[in-house]
Amino acid sequence: MTAAPGDDTRLFVVEQRGRIRVIENGTLLDTPFLDISSLIPSMSQADEWGLLGLVFHPEHATNRRFFVFYMQTGGRSIVAEYATSANNPNLAEAAPTQTVLSIEGPVAHHFGGMMAFGRDGYLYVSSGDRGDEARAQNLSSRNGKMLRLDVDNPASAPPGNMPGADSLVWSYGLRNVWRFSFDRCTGDLYMGDVGGAYEEVNIEPHNTGHRNYGWPVADTGTNCSTGTCPVFAVDHNFSDCSMVGGYVYRGSAIPNMNGRYLFGDWCTNRITTLVWTGGTSVEQVEDLRQNLDTANTLVAMSSFGEDNQGNVYVVDLAGALYRIDAE
Repeated sequence: MTAAPGDDTRLFVVEQRGRIRVIENGTLLDTPFLDISSLIPSMSQADEWGLLGLVFHPEHATNRRFFVFYMQTGGRSIVAEYATSANNPNLAEAAPTQTVLSIEGPVAHHFGGMMAFGRDGYLYVSSGDRGDEARAQNLSSRNGKMLRLDVDNPASAPPGNMPGADSLVWSYGLRNVWRFSFDRCTGDLYMGDVGGAYEEVNIEPHNTGHRNYGWPVADTGTNCSTGTCPVFAVDHNFSDCSMVGGYVYRGSAIPNMNGRYLFGDWCTNRITTLVWTGGTSVEQVEDLRQNLDTANTLVAMSSFGEDNQGNVYVVDLAGALYRIDAE
């Protein structure tokens, strides 16, 4: 779920089977914003296939550009550019403008699929290891990486990417960053990585990059002899199994939540908050489940979303969307 920059009346919700829906002033519109279901492989092939990401260009209000991440028949990951209709802001043009990124690799699982624009104006894209863990340490592969590209010139890499690697690599050693986000106040990059034995939160200070997060060499939460340690890790012995990265809360509805990073887990539906204090240090780690009305109604937490006011939303794969508000 996301919102277009400057648009305070609508939310856009991605459906894995290929549609993007519009919620306008709290009402779900009948007509999809975009429907690319014909491009999506049969969902029986793998439960991680489908339409996985949506991001609007920072200047969408004037240029109408937006981008989607989906799995193509055959297993290729595609980031394609589309345009909002000039005549109806609740509809997109049916045909893509261009393909800005293609990612090859084994057809298994761990595709990543999150996109966000950084303060530098470049598009950041998470790419999973696709089930072949060695690819995360292979700098010539785009799998198991955080990628960074210039949507205005996708054929050329932006300056500042990782030297000695594929031209689009920003950081590496990641298993499957299903969801990541930038803190809208600091520009710091928060990544929720679906680990092997541990679920991880990794944080990059604004505009640093070039980091090795260790997978698959390091996956213990503490042994970081190869790579950068996570700021937070959860052992699977605590029933957590699949990290869902979220957002740093910057809304006004809950003042005491300001600056807290919210993230979750697919298996337990646990929602946790923490405050990053620099390096690998965090404080005020808190399980929010007992404070939320949705504690017993969430079926399968799949994502978080953020609107232009900094409010944070929880997306349930069962078809529900919740906003985190004060009592």
